[in-house]
Amino acid sequence: MRVLLIDPPGAGHGLNAGLASIASHLKQHGHELKVLDVNNDRDNIEERTLKMLEWKPDVIGISVIFTFNKPRVFEIARLCKQHYNAPIMLGGPGATIDYEELLKTGGGCINWVAIGEAEETILEFIERLKEDKDWKDMEGIAYFNEEGPDTSKGLIVKNKFRDFIKNLDDLPFPDYTDFDTFHGKFGGKIDTYVIITSRGCPYDCVFCANKTISRRRFRTRSPQNVVDEFKHARDFYKTKTVLIGDDNYTLDMNRAKEICRLMIEQDVIVPYEMYDGIRADKVDYELAYLLKKSGCREVSIGIENGDEETFKYVQKGEKLADIERCCRILKEVGIPTRGFVIVGLINTTKESDLRSIKFVEKLGIRANWNVAIYYPGMQLYDWVMKNGRLLKQEIAVEKQLVQCPPVVFFDTPEYPAEDRIFVYKLANLRCKNYYFLYGRNKDISWFSKFGQIIKVAWEVDRKRVPYYAYDYWTTLAKIAIRKHKKEKSEISEEEKKHILSGPIKQPDKKGFLYKFKKNGAAVNGNSAEAKEKVVAQ
Repeated sequence: MRVLLIDPPGAGHGLNAGLASIASHLKQHGHELKVLDVNNDRDNIEERTLKMLEWKPDVIGISVIFTFNKPRVFEIARLCKQHYNAPIMLGGPGATIDYEELLKTGGGCINWVAIGEAEETILEFIERLKEDKDWKDMEGIAYFNEEGPDTSKGLIVKNKFRDFIKNLDDLPFPDYTDFDTFHGKFGGKIDTYVIITSRGCPYDCVFCANKTISRRRFRTRSPQNVVDEFKHARDFYKTKTVLIGDDNYTLDMNRAKEICRLMIEQDVIVPYEMYDGIRADKVDYELAYLLKKSGCREVSIGIENGDEETFKYVQKGEKLADIERCCRILKEVGIPTRGFVIVGLINTTKESDLRSIKFVEKLGIRANWNVAIYYPGMQLYDWVMKNGRLLKQEIAVEKQLVQCPPVVFFDTPEYPAEDRIFVYKLANLRCKNYYFLYGRNKDISWFSKFGQIIKVAWEVDRKRVPYYAYDYWTTLAKIAIRKHKKEKSEISEEEKKHILSGPIKQPDKKGFLYKFKKNGAAVNGNSAEAKEKVVAQ
């Protein structure tokens, strides 16, 4: 059967790995696929949608990554319904956590919503549709009951939650070849490829809805299966950079180390970054060293809140000391580190968030500061409903993030919106996250961006304006140099032998000077080259 999948505009550009996984799974079972990638190409949406409908798909699926993107989802769904009669289903994280609202406000366009993992659910629906069987008793779906004499008529029906896929290695690698942008905008290759090596997270952070999506279950792919996908990305898609998009990549530290060792052993040193934020308490020196040697170019860590008094309300299950230790280790092995921090979490005030800024500054890393957003399924959502003042109910997600001033969805009497905006500006300035101050408009010049940054600095941190002006241009210079400088990806046979021979121990800094003097080497215990020589001995 023919299946049309659609990825609406999101908060940022990038190929949808979830849709690509569904596409490959359905193709494996003999179905035809097309993917309308509106997220990466936002021109001529109506024209392209109607062109896809001429293909006469049997089923239409729309991805909902964010719950606040409902306006764009419904816009596309209504367009499809107006011009073509095929069942429309929604899936994705946003659909799972907000299925009731999606069905209520869908205006009759939405037939059903997939809850949880969608690969098996969509496959079963297609098979039932093909055989003209009823689909309303399927596991893992919710739908609006419009038929029948029973008491559920006119109500939303949620069926039993479908069991998670037990062995993720059974799934084929995501397939992007049916995305309309793959042979168009991307020219038959993917420069930046996303790999999901695990699903779920067992923790209970108040700002995260993962507990609703994954039910705090954590499942992993085998290390060799992950490395094989790195090879596939490098060889088939000609990928230059891989982004690891796991919710908790390093939760199983031994597995993460094994992936690194296999990459090194099999010469699969593809530059990669962990952009989704790992936990600081799940990094040790050995793991950081192996990440660096296997091609890791940047790590993002979830800080969320840097104030001792309010950090406990985040419920991360770690300590601020863990974050400080993690940043020291990553800096020691030479991996650039970025932090994720949130303005306005539970029980925070302007004063506590100002203390949070000082903590993050002390770490010496760049950090992205976002204003807190509430989604159904979060503890933060329940807290906001009881204690907050709702300021924004709904806004297209592509207008929600990365803009200055930011959208503030809620505030409290103790921490009003104007204070949250002030802290957002100050925090991103102090932590050198200039992108969040001039937004996603790529058409404006560097001088216009510079002008916006100086304007913000003049508003919130006037005394340091000269510093920000200097740092902005030096940062641009460093970026330009880095683009033209080819970083070595290979490692020597001697290094490889050392890495694969056994555990990597953190060098004793006090012992560096003695060892170098003893061996007649240059006394420079701080250089990366010197450290590697000592480690190898």
